[in-house]
Amino acid sequence: MENPQPNFYDLAEERRGLRKAVRESEESETAKKVLEKTLEAVNEEAKSFSIKEAGGLKPARDILKADKERSDRSAWINEEVIEQEIGPSFADISELEENLADLRDFEMRRLREMQSDPHAQKAHERLLKTIRDEKNNLEDRLPF
Repeated sequence: MENPQPNFYDLAEERRGLRKAVRESEESETAKKVLEKTLEAVNEEAKSFSIKEAGGLKPARDILKADKERSDRSAWINEEVIEQEIGPSFADISELEENLADLRDFEMRRLREMQSDPHAQKAHERLLKTIRDEKNNLEDRLPF
C-alpha cells in the first residue's frame, strides 16, 4: 500500500544535502543548474506539509517525529518491509536483540571495571552473575 504523504523527514534531509551540494559545488554551470532544479522540485514537494493542515503545532511535530522514526527504521535495513513479511513477531525479536546487545555492552564495561578496580571485584562478580542470568533469559526467549 502506497503512503499518500511523503516522508517529510526524508525530504528535509534531502533538501539539506542538496543545499549543501549547491553551495559547495565546483561543477560546471550546467551541473549547478541541475542541482538547483532538483532542489526546487524537492522544495515544491515539501510545501505540501502544512502545520495548519496537520491540525496545529503538536500534531505536526508528532507527524515529523513519526516520519523520523520510520526513516531511521528503514535507513539501513527496511524494518517495515521485514515486519510486513514476517509479521509482528519481528518487532519483538528486534527488541530482544537490542536488549541483548545492551546487556553485552554492560557486561563488557563491568569486566573492564573489575580489572581496573580490585576493591569492587565482589560487587562486579555479583553483578556479572545477574547480567549473565538475564542474558540467558533473553537468549532463551529468542526463537532461533
